[in-house]
Amino acid sequence: MRIAPSPTQNHLLAAVPAAEFARLASALEPVPMLLGATLYEPGGQLEHAYFPVSAIVSLHYVMASGASAAVAGSMARATAARRAVRSSGFKAGLQSKAGSLGS
Repeated sequence: MRIAPSPTQNHLLAAVPAAEFARLASALEPVPMLLGATLYEPGGQLEHAYFPVSAIVSLHYVMASGASAAVAGSMARATAARRAVRSSGFKAGLQSKAGSLGS
């Protein structure tokens, strides 16, 4: 039996005070986070904030010389759902208008 992921499996979202989380929760959308998928491209417009729950997200930086570095991490809490075959997370749209995540 597969357990559905919960936004509070993400350490960052779990630390948000209840009143703020209630406001944010309606903007969260569950998304699969597939191995090798690109979340952002350099110079691209950020459209979503991602909150992994059973995935590891990495930042890969390529320097002008061609050398590269990568940093990876997970903000997921250790739970049974984390052992799911598919990696998952939640995303929320970033908007510049009033009522966005930043307001």
